[in-house]
Amino acid sequence: MKLRVTVARLLLLPILALGATAGVLAADSPFAVFKKIVSLPETEREAEVGKLKISSEGHRKLVQAKIREYAAMPEAECDRKLDALDFRWHLMPIMKMAKTDRVKRLASVPERYRSDIERRLTGWDQLDAGVRADLLKNESFFRYLSSFGHGRQSRVALTNHMEKMPTRLREGLEERITTWREKPKPDRRRMTRQFQQFFDMPAAEQERALSHLSSWERARMEASLAEFKALSHTQRELVIQSFEKLTNMSQGERAGFFRNTERWNDMNEGERKKWRTLVTQMPPLPPGFGKQATPPMPPGLVDETKPRQTVVTNTIR
Repeated sequence: MKLRVTVARLLLLPILALGATAGVLAADSPFAVFKKIVSLPETEREAEVGKLKISSEGHRKLVQAKIREYAAMPEAECDRKLDALDFRWHLMPIMKMAKTDRVKRLASVPERYRSDIERRLTGWDQLDAGVRADLLKNESFFRYLSSFGHGRQSRVALTNHMEKMPTRLREGLEERITTWREKPKPDRRRMTRQFQQFFDMPAAEQERALSHLSSWERARMEASLAEFKALSHTQRELVIQSFEKLTNMSQGERAGFFRNTERWNDMNEGERKKWRTLVTQMPPLPPGFGKQATPPMPPGLVDETKPRQTVVTNTIR
């Protein structure tokens, strides 16, 4: 069995067991059915599971376990994950169809997803057939990796998850990850952008993700997103890389970063230019001198919660 199929089944088997409850062209996907059950009061869930046409008792137990798992999540997190799976369930079959065969399937897509899927198909049809085939081949692999997020914690979570896999599956996945990391960085970035463009959550789900930020951070993020649209391609790439670093900061680190950014913005251009000149034209330190010899930060640009650490406001560390 191909690795991508095995991984998909390993991750989604408990919910895919619900597949028999929805016809091929049904408006409600198995994930939508699952979400409705999770949203019920605990006393009513068991009765609803009993009505499902599940192929075996083993699958039924897996579904029940998954219901308990999702019901224990914060409501916003539960909705985000299940809505993303629901969207994918409607999207993927259409991506694999010829243009002439899509009409009936598109008509069965819930209205809340239809316009977004149609927009994606417009760009999808403009790609070369080989590029489309490569993206479809790697979609489940991309989705698996992206499910762990970014940064060191995500790598730890991925490692822990892989350690629990059967040996053959783990070795196959490790080989895929190695092959992916050996690709040139521009190719990885291009494929990642295309994956996000065609397969990631729709705009409504991005709005839901923004709702998890505090109102203070959300206002700044929305303003930044508006400015982002006006940037060049190269500038956008730099922002995306910096944003990944920002998301890996703790709540306190993000708050400090935004405070210091505001202080930097309050300086006039002349003050900023003087400071940049001072920093870039300093001669190298003589042997034996350490951080104590670095110039002091301009007034107001030091994080008072960390008096011994210099905070450079236009760099995300």
